[in-house]
Amino acid sequence: MSQGQAHPAAFTVDLEDYYHPELIRRHATIGQRVDRAAISTEPILELLERHGVHATFFIVGEVIERDPGLIQRIVRAGHEIGCHTHTHLPLWEMTPESFREELRRFRRALTAAAGDVPVRGFRAPTFSIDGSTAWALRVLHEEGFTYDSSIVPIRGPLYGCAGAPFGIYRPALDRITADDPSSPMAEVPAPVASLAGKHIPVGGGFYLRVLPFALYRRLVRQVLRRRPFFLYVHPWETDSRIPRFALPPLARWATYTGIAGVLSKLEALLQQIRFTTLRAVLEASGVKV
Repeated sequence: MSQGQAHPAAFTVDLEDYYHPELIRRHATIGQRVDRAAISTEPILELLERHGVHATFFIVGEVIERDPGLIQRIVRAGHEIGCHTHTHLPLWEMTPESFREELRRFRRALTAAAGDVPVRGFRAPTFSIDGSTAWALRVLHEEGFTYDSSIVPIRGPLYGCAGAPFGIYRPALDRITADDPSSPMAEVPAPVASLAGKHIPVGGGFYLRVLPFALYRRLVRQVLRRRPFFLYVHPWETDSRIPRFALPPLARWATYTGIAGVLSKLEALLQQIRFTTLRAVLEASGVKV
């Protein structure tokens, strides 16, 4: 870990295309979609290679099917592979049965592209594990996953699970805000920092894009003084040339603001913080997965 870094940090990538996010997908008809995941991901892979960092890539199965060469490159580089479902639907739109099939479709796509790659971790699209979708943890366990990173422990406009622990814990399968040491699943909640008396999620995404870098770095360091941290980034958030859709004003602002500056922010973070995979963070924290 870097000097002054009290806890480990993970670099994670939610590998989806620019038309997958919740605020976009209903506006992006099939005929409007031009696959760009590989182009958007390339600069991130180059950054990680230059800094000697292994990351965790939570990948959408559709991306694997459309660009197996990209996934093969990620595996060859030694990055950890996690599941981000197959189609990027939020869990609120699934049943336990359809979710199970999503996980299996993802595994089939990954095996066809890259062979028998171990996958232990899962992240739900739109961080959509909460009280209404708590059944997902039991399905994940039954399908061979050992950790999840989908819970935001505060409630926001789109997602969140108020009352969940802020640090790594083992969620009870029947009450995901409760820490149960006997649970077969580990949870790495999205990092939350305090700003002006309020808790805000600072793992990445919107906050990485819109906050001034000095403030964002200060909030990350605040978390690292208290508990492990993970950064997450979507490749499309680094790509100023993605096609843009005619979204409602607030959704357009929340989706596209700050894209041009993300790569430089990632470069600076990689220079100042020592990152690793999410599985390595769990193991460094004494959690076996």
